[in-house]
Amino acid sequence: MSFLSKREQLIIISLVILVLAISLFNFIKKEVFSKDKDEGHHIEDVIDETDDEIETNQPEEIVVHISGQVNNPGIVKLEPGARVIDAVNAAGGLKNEADLDKINLAKKLQDEEKIYIPKI
Repeated sequence: MSFLSKREQLIIISLVILVLAISLFNFIKKEVFSKDKDEGHHIEDVIDETDDEIETNQPEEIVVHISGQVNNPGIVKLEPGARVIDAVNAAGGLKNEADLDKINLAKKLQDEEKIYIPKI
């Protein structure tokens, strides 16, 4: 009678454990989702609630630091959703030596951001 080697036994045991783990994970996953359905929670509701929180938590203004080839470098205050061009304009515009190929004037800004306008 032929028996399996130790290595073959370990492989078989590992595969059985893997199958059991995957089955248990799928069972638990189905239980969690079925409880959510019973409680009336839908992913759309969660997304809507998150969007509302994000909208209400937006600051009334953003503050950015702009330096480099602008006429008045320093701290500027802008409206939420402002772009780099708005910060440049708030800083008195660009100097003649400003390298526009290395910056994205259309990029949306975030609070506490640093903008550097390089020289050609």
